[in-house]
Amino acid sequence: MSEQTTPREPFTAQTETNFEAFISQPNHKSRSRVGSTERANYRHWLRNPTELPTGTAEEKQSQHVDKHRAISMFELRDGQLWRKAQGKEPAKLFKNDITGYQKKR
Repeated sequence: MSEQTTPREPFTAQTETNFEAFISQPNHKSRSRVGSTERANYRHWLRNPTELPTGTAEEKQSQHVDKHRAISMFELRDGQLWRKAQGKEPAKLFKNDITGYQKKR
């Protein structure tokens, strides 16, 4: 007999358990999840955008990738790492002053 789902609980307990096991695997990579090490690296590159990567060639390449991703996809707001707005229009409230939103007389 299959478990019933409700609007408040759209997935069965077995489905949720399988999903948790799947995303908890050590080899699972998710672009939407940023781990603590990546978060610290991104903060470093956002605070020091002119700093150059150091170390071996492999380390430099990895740091270049992290730096590019941090600068192009994230921003710091009050010391917190935030994903930048995506789409055709940037988040103007954070990029420009809000005078453009005032009513014209």
